[in-house]
Amino acid sequence: MSRLAHLAPPGSENIKDPKIRGEYQKHLFATVKPVLEAESRYDLRNVEDCLASGETIAGGLIALEEKTQIETGGRIRADVAVATTQGILVLREFTQQNHLKLELNVGCLAYGLPAGAEVEGTEARAHANYITYPPELLNQLSPAIQEQLESYTDPQDGNIYVVGDMGDFGMSMPSVYDQECPWNSFRIDSHGDRNPQMVKIPFFFNKRKPTIVYFANGGWPMKAMAGLALVNIDANQIVFDARRVWAEEEEFGYGVLIDKIHQELLIYS
Repeated sequence: MSRLAHLAPPGSENIKDPKIRGEYQKHLFATVKPVLEAESRYDLRNVEDCLASGETIAGGLIALEEKTQIETGGRIRADVAVATTQGILVLREFTQQNHLKLELNVGCLAYGLPAGAEVEGTEARAHANYITYPPELLNQLSPAIQEQLESYTDPQDGNIYVVGDMGDFGMSMPSVYDQECPWNSFRIDSHGDRNPQMVKIPFFFNKRKPTIVYFANGGWPMKAMAGLALVNIDANQIVFDARRVWAEEEEFGYGVLIDKIHQELLIYS
């Protein structure tokens, strides 16, 4: 995934190549499949592609508790393909302060987060908190692996990205890839090439069942891969937006924007 992240950095034309995305998703599925298959009981489950800074999962849990009918006081399980140690510590502190019961399952550990590049005229920073290889880790690796990873250095900012922009790499491929990448046949979303429009499925929520939450856009491949890895999921499955953003209002700064939670789940005051 690091090699492909170097071949198709954010904003490049290469990310539009379904062959590159297909190869990337094969490695992503191999990483997350054993995480998804690990058995444990849960009331609320969040399946995510990346845990970088920890803000999206924390912000998503706050939104669910304050704005929806979904309870967060029971057993919470978070499954992520790749996570940084910083993000794990943030979630650990967050759950302890809010007295939440969290089980965190991770496919691959990572360790670096960049500050991002300044965006002229704003407080925002481009590519802040993407997952990177820090020098402290590179110095502990064998010379051959270190040399290989250093060949993936981004010429613009000098960072070596672990997984690149996983949301872009998670775009679906055309249906001709369904056999080679079987999770692709589970895609119902329009994030990518398979479906020009979202496949409309009637919304149904059963309070007596556990709930699985996915954050778009990276959540769409995770939902598809969970559909392949887990047979007959007996749980509510919901998808909504939880994006790291820089607010236009200076007093709000950096945080999480929550959007597109289904209206039937919302609590109106």
